[in-house]
Amino acid sequence: LAMVIAAAGDLVLGLVLLRRVGDAARRIDTPYLGGLVVCGLALVVTLVAAKFDPAAMASGVYRHGVPRLSEKDGQKVLYYQDGKTASVAVFDSLDSRRAVATNGKVDAGIRMADDGEPAADELTMVLAAAAPLLHHPNPRVAAVIGFGSGLSTHTLLADPRLERVDTIEIEPAMIEGARLFGKHVERAYSDPRSHLHIEDARTYFAANRSRYDIILSEPSNPWVSGVASLFSTEFYEFIPHHLAPGGLLVQWVQLYEINDELVGSVVHALSRTFADYRVYLAGDTDMLIVARADGPVEDLHLEALSSPELQRTLQRVHIATPNDLLAHQIGDRASMGPLFAAVSRRVNSDYYPVLSLEAPRARFEKATATMLTHLPTADLPYREIIGGIAPPDAQTLFENEVYGYTGKVALAARLAHALRSGEPLAKFQDDGAAGPQIDYLRERVGQCRAATDPSIAMSNLVDIASQTLPYLAEASLRGVWIEPAWIHCEAQAPELRTLLRLFDAMARRDGATQQALALELLARPGAVRALGLRDWLLRAAMLGAIGAGDFAAVEQIEAAHGWSIPSGGTDRAYRAWSINYAMQRRAMGEASPAR
Repeated sequence: LAMVIAAAGDLVLGLVLLRRVGDAARRIDTPYLGGLVVCGLALVVTLVAAKFDPAAMASGVYRHGVPRLSEKDGQKVLYYQDGKTASVAVFDSLDSRRAVATNGKVDAGIRMADDGEPAADELTMVLAAAAPLLHHPNPRVAAVIGFGSGLSTHTLLADPRLERVDTIEIEPAMIEGARLFGKHVERAYSDPRSHLHIEDARTYFAANRSRYDIILSEPSNPWVSGVASLFSTEFYEFIPHHLAPGGLLVQWVQLYEINDELVGSVVHALSRTFADYRVYLAGDTDMLIVARADGPVEDLHLEALSSPELQRTLQRVHIATPNDLLAHQIGDRASMGPLFAAVSRRVNSDYYPVLSLEAPRARFEKATATMLTHLPTADLPYREIIGGIAPPDAQTLFENEVYGYTGKVALAARLAHALRSGEPLAKFQDDGAAGPQIDYLRERVGQCRAATDPSIAMSNLVDIASQTLPYLAEASLRGVWIEPAWIHCEAQAPELRTLLRLFDAMARRDGATQQALALELLARPGAVRALGLRDWLLRAAMLGAIGAGDFAAVEQIEAAHGWSIPSGGTDRAYRAWSINYAMQRRAMGEASPAR
């Protein structure tokens, strides 16, 4: 009805303008009256015959090509409302999942049943609220920009230390529709500490002098019209005026339908005002930034997990221990800043709107910020050596299907056990090519039973090492690469023995030896011919130099070997990251050790 009324208004305005145009003395009423009749008939026919199907309106056909939601596929529209700023729909789909969508774009989803796996969005919304609660020593007042499903507000209110939570949502229909998520967001509606405000976020903060310990910003994707201003320099300059001393901003950045360069422009905008930040990956394609303007972000205060309500909320999304939580952290400003500098020099601003101009194209291209989504699963331990984050305990880490890193850690533990014990990998799980590779290495490298092409053996060794070394701590790598229990001979080719010594150094986190052995292999004429393997050795040498604190050597390694060794895809960005990080550390006056 709202659309018909709007169309009628346009028609009436057109007729009025038509009537007023031209010389009144020469005006002919017949065409004008004819137009009036035609417009009236069109409106009547539209009101009588047109059917605005909520299942079609909520389908998001412009994104997925599906013309309408289908009840045959378990999809059923429960709520549809053309609101003041957007059309809001709530619908069910298969596997007891319920979603809220604005203008056909799903903004949040929750699994309504208590059993089974939670929806992927739940992990992001819960972690977005839990992370600042754990980084802030004593939060009292919080604000949430954007209601969504209400789950983030619900999670914040699980912490008894909070005395007030203000949630600012511009669209009333969003708050009305989200009630259908029921008990999963109940505290957002029923808790007396919860206050819902129908207002534009900037207007609300400008009109109120409140200061908050936590401000949680959960805008939709940057390609949505008007949203990019919530990722701009001006917005990040505005927010600190409404943070209490030690206050934290949490920024949710979707890593799908966007590219690395645009994400970098957002982080550069934030970095101009905020002194420090921690970066989390909630799922594989959602990034959370916990930022502080007036000092460093404090380490986790795990005593906050003592709240029974917060524990239950976190356990539902499989964050049951500090080990599960830390698996999602990938770095801080000191470690991640050089990575963002490697992929972007631009800064998103209201006056230089990089994001609003280019994000729609990234959505059309179905881009993904792969530099960030692949970082936890990179083939070298960047997260540990540069980010300073130790690998999780593989024995207690929950394997979460919406966060691929946890599956990689579990696979690393299975591979390590298979090599150490001599048992076939098939006893644990079918892990693709890893099983045949393990068998090959046992026979050709571990027992020297047949003539072995060193280049093939090296390729297989690096594949398995890349799936274990970045994910497991030193103790878990004993018998695998440290004093390998699966090697029973000493007749391997010299380059293979050097490569095994390199893995031993990497497992022990001996950066200096790692650097020396990787460079030794690169320097042997004809020993390592495959460009992919040479690229891996080059990056391993750089990372070893960083681990040893020999920052000057990183640039020297690049100058000596980089010109002849190309890197592709995300590896190119990680290589530039190593160089930028080393340059930053040198600029800070951290001298390299005597050589």
